[in-house]
Amino acid sequence: MTRVYFVRHAQPEHDWEEDRTRPLTEEGKKDSAIVLEFLKDKKIDTFYCSPYKRSMDTIAEAADFFTKEIITDERLREREKGPNGNNHGMFQKRLFDEGAEVKEGQPLYQIDPTVYEAQVASAKAELARAESVLYQSQLTAKRYAQLVKTEAVSKQQNDDAQAAVRQAQAAVQAAKAQLKTAQINLDYTTIRSPIDGKAGRSLVTPGALLSGYQANNMVVVQTLDPIYVDVNQASGDLLKLKKELAEGKIKATKGEIPIQLILEDGTKYSLPGSLTLSEVSVDQGTGTLTLRAEFPNPDGLLLPGMFVRAELPQGVRENAILVPQRAVLRRTDGAPYVLVVENGVVAQKVIDTTETAGSNWVVESGLKPGDKVIIEGFQRIRSGVPVDVVPPLSQKTASSK
Repeated sequence: MTRVYFVRHAQPEHDWEEDRTRPLTEEGKKDSAIVLEFLKDKKIDTFYCSPYKRSMDTIAEAADFFTKEIITDERLREREKGPNGNNHGMFQKRLFDEGAEVKEGQPLYQIDPTVYEAQVASAKAELARAESVLYQSQLTAKRYAQLVKTEAVSKQQNDDAQAAVRQAQAAVQAAKAQLKTAQINLDYTTIRSPIDGKAGRSLVTPGALLSGYQANNMVVVQTLDPIYVDVNQASGDLLKLKKELAEGKIKATKGEIPIQLILEDGTKYSLPGSLTLSEVSVDQGTGTLTLRAEFPNPDGLLLPGMFVRAELPQGVRENAILVPQRAVLRRTDGAPYVLVVENGVVAQKVIDTTETAGSNWVVESGLKPGDKVIIEGFQRIRSGVPVDVVPPLSQKTASSK
């Protein structure tokens, strides 16, 4: 059985300005010795402590006695007030349906508001007290202002009365600020959606303790329409594109660039997207640049985390010709060539290929529009062999109808 001993820190120096480094008083050091005496005959395996010096000093002697290291944990720190504090709240109720659409500002969770409601009530009472003091001070100051004219009261008494009014006014403003802070804290007990979107499954259950600095999400709300798609482009391809644009080999695409998505099953997404962002730096680990595109997603077909391919036209190569990859052959020196039909005879043409486009090679030179390229049956033909060019079977069928 595991036994846990809880030790509260001994008396600290309350006048010390920095909270985390506040040391123990002499009385506190005596108390730490009492802690050691209590633990001496116990079996202690580990010392856990908050990161505050007063807490660590309280168990330091005991840790030295057992030759154990003190392990600090930020979650053990003392409670802090305010909206950015680390006060824990009890999760009471989930206010949304998992998997449903939620609107910006819609309540998602309710945290126990009891403590914060009490703080609001206390702040309201303090404001009422301050306003009452101000009212009394104003009446006194008004009377003294008349009495000083007849020297019924001294000028000093009148000045003190006027100063009391200003102090009371400042107290009212401070009370109003305190009330506003308390109301803000109370509002934080209702957790609202920051955006329009679709809520996932709830990651907390009623009764859980929640804090302002907790690392775990309560629920993830994601906007699905429109949806963003991040595409990676190799920096080498980008440099090549810019070089060819500068040399005039490619003309830049004008206007908004349409982007087509290819889904995981190979089908094309029906709605085109548009480029919204191009990163200004290259990822050193992958050597790629991130491009972000926005796609309409009214049916929710695209989901976060899906893998897709994007076709992004960045320039136009006006004189290029596309040839099926299976039609391109290689000579013994590695030069690419194709077999064409010229004047009824098979001829070989060396071509210059730069890149692929789908299942085709982009040919920059070596072919001209109208060339008849042989794409299959290479085992039965060679250069110089006469052939007859006949239309494809589909064209024959169409012409016979």
